[in-house]
Amino acid sequence: MPYFKQYKEEIGSGPFSIDVIYNISNYNETGTFPTGTAAQPGGNVTATLYGTPSVSFRQQWKLPTEFESDPYNITKFNVTGYSDPVDRILYVGEDLSLPLNNNYGGCCFDENGNPVDEPQLDQKRVMDITLEAIGFDAYGKPTWASQNANYYFYDSFGSKVTEPVGPVVRSETFTVTLDEFLPNVLETSPHIDDDITVEFLRSDGLSVICSRDNLVNISMSATYPETIKIKIRGNYTKYLFPYDTWEYYFEKIDPTTREPQVYTPVPGHLKIEVDTEYVRTWDEVQEDENEAIEDPDGTVTQLSATITNTDYLDNLQNSTLSSELPYDPNDFIDAWRIDQDNKNGTGTNGIVLDLSTEIPPEADGILQYKQDPTNDKDVTYTFTTTSVIPALTITPWALGISLTAGSYVSNGGEIYLVEAGGIVGIGPTPPADVGPSGTGFFVDNSGITYRYVPNNIANYSGFGAGTWQTTQFVMNNYLIGAEKYQEIVEQFQTQRRTKFE
Repeated sequence: MPYFKQYKEEIGSGPFSIDVIYNISNYNETGTFPTGTAAQPGGNVTATLYGTPSVSFRQQWKLPTEFESDPYNITKFNVTGYSDPVDRILYVGEDLSLPLNNNYGGCCFDENGNPVDEPQLDQKRVMDITLEAIGFDAYGKPTWASQNANYYFYDSFGSKVTEPVGPVVRSETFTVTLDEFLPNVLETSPHIDDDITVEFLRSDGLSVICSRDNLVNISMSATYPETIKIKIRGNYTKYLFPYDTWEYYFEKIDPTTREPQVYTPVPGHLKIEVDTEYVRTWDEVQEDENEAIEDPDGTVTQLSATITNTDYLDNLQNSTLSSELPYDPNDFIDAWRIDQDNKNGTGTNGIVLDLSTEIPPEADGILQYKQDPTNDKDVTYTFTTTSVIPALTITPWALGISLTAGSYVSNGGEIYLVEAGGIVGIGPTPPADVGPSGTGFFVDNSGITYRYVPNNIANYSGFGAGTWQTTQFVMNNYLIGAEKYQEIVEQFQTQRRTKFE
């Protein structure tokens, strides 16, 4: 598994900029390495490798809230605390390459559901995830493309002492594959949304893209020092929120000829009856200008409406009023419903993206339009990554064997680099060697010198290969449906006016 590069986002500019750091992975391995020589040891340095996330990386934003001065630079402050993370708001139909402060009105809500302004700090809507192949020097210290030159350091009497990475002697090769998009949209794996693209961009410029025109489980490999950036672009579509309902009608009597109207029903659409009753709460009744009258049995009458509740006196506030229309509209119109269960088209993966296209152009009007009631949805991308790292050649330590400088031995469950070789002494003069131990340098009785190499970091044959995910928060864009509704209503109004001209 490659190194999951931390995502860095800069807030502000120039000397007032602050880096906000996001860990893509919640899983890491840490190893500690000795520095210097056996004759003159230095301090220990630490490496942390971020591997396969054990939970989905949720794409959010946060703000730095706590700081401390840098102990090695009095003009610099380090972030030590952040605000609680908040989902990056993505909208159906919005370009994912836009920043969060693209002035989309009313995008965000607080914990009580009240609208708040979007953040204006130029954060990206989508966070690119970069995977970096790992290299290892002879001491086992890992390195990767974005690693700072002063990554390895230790403190010496208040001063920072950096430890360089030696020449890389082992290079990882990893492969990343796009497995699946959830919820499934397009029929073919990986089932991404219709206008979404997923790109793997390698540091040498090579690119592979998954889109509706190339619907495949894309895969790409990289070898140290190469990196692969995962870029999600395009825009989400109504396929994520497709459960709209359209109801239209035909007048039974043609308004121009005054003869019974003849039309051809659309196969798949549902014939419905218009409800002649509607329900109001007692509070709504009280707001009516007409006085409500209570009968001795607890029935309240108001115009043509009635309300009955056996526990009327005790439960008035919970009562409802059933009001009947003055005439039955079903005597005058035939009404039809279109939804994902009652449609004419087959659609994509069983979903018709725009049900309004099935409204017959000869219909007399729109009876009702309801948008998908789902406000938001999590969208998840699943990936699998494999890793191959050339294994160390390790010799079990034993008396009498010959060890050369630069070779590796194991003893007591630990690994050591031989820095000064020779034949492992068997005694009696000098005394027999006892074998390396500890987590620093070890000089044995024969003079063979060993350097500790942390087994949990340096001896990988593959680092944490597995399946992982990233999740984005997508909101339904009700403006799309509202605009479509207005467009169709205007078309029918124009059509109706034309009939009577």
